[in-house]
Amino acid sequence: MESNEEQIQYWNEKAGPTWVERQVDLDRLIDPLGRVAIDAAAPSPGEQVLDVGCGTGQTTVQIADLVEPKGSVLGLDASAVMLSAARLRPHARTAKVHFLEADAQTVDFSSTSFDLVFSRFGVMFFTDPEAAFSNLRRGLEPGGRLIFLCWQSMQHNPWVLRPMMAISQHLELPPPPPSEAPGPFSLADPERIRQLLEAAGYGTIEIRDLRRPLVLGDGSLDSAVGFLLEIGPTARVLAEAQGGDREAAIRALRETLEAVSSSDGVVLDSACWLVEARCS
Repeated sequence: MESNEEQIQYWNEKAGPTWVERQVDLDRLIDPLGRVAIDAAAPSPGEQVLDVGCGTGQTTVQIADLVEPKGSVLGLDASAVMLSAARLRPHARTAKVHFLEADAQTVDFSSTSFDLVFSRFGVMFFTDPEAAFSNLRRGLEPGGRLIFLCWQSMQHNPWVLRPMMAISQHLELPPPPPSEAPGPFSLADPERIRQLLEAAGYGTIEIRDLRRPLVLGDGSLDSAVGFLLEIGPTARVLAEAQGGDREAAIRALRETLEAVSSSDGVVLDSACWLVEARCS
């Protein structure tokens, strides 16, 4: 089975360190979506749970609170730097929380089994998603459930699209990657999700449309601009830009965010898929 070497390197050397630096802002950004997914998963006391692509461990410890006293959660991620941050969370230092640095696409589940496999935006980066979902199914108990969140297309996510359109006034945007290439929008097509899960052996597949407003940064305009200079597609484009064009693009970005700033913070809409499937 092919591993995710390129993605593993990216999340250890580039994205992971930045994510750790911005951990508080990122937790705040996607926590409302993650809590909806956790509610849908309904972890119960005594269950054994696998948290795939757990990153810095926010959802891992949240789920652990729900499966105590006899349940446990294993946070799985390929980024050593993100797992180091996860292990520092106060609630992570219990016997019910464990972390494993491994590739979900290839890790051996022959000696473990889970009632629930959960992921908050951690399943879009597989080189071979069919193989990955098949491998995760092998880790599920008969009748166990898989529940994950993944982003819909950029066009349905103004929190990404509007900043990109702002900087495109002054910078040439790179061509979009192939729609199925590993990345945040690789599972944007719900029909592809269904086909992958069916091919991997799952049944009773349900895909729900989940839309929520997101607050960028800590709510202030400066924080929102700083956040997008370091995280996501906007940051990657600006990192390659120089001189006056870059400064003009940042000004355009700031003006766009200022237009949606209010007493509630800098708020833009998001859209993702909440996916549930059963191990048949």
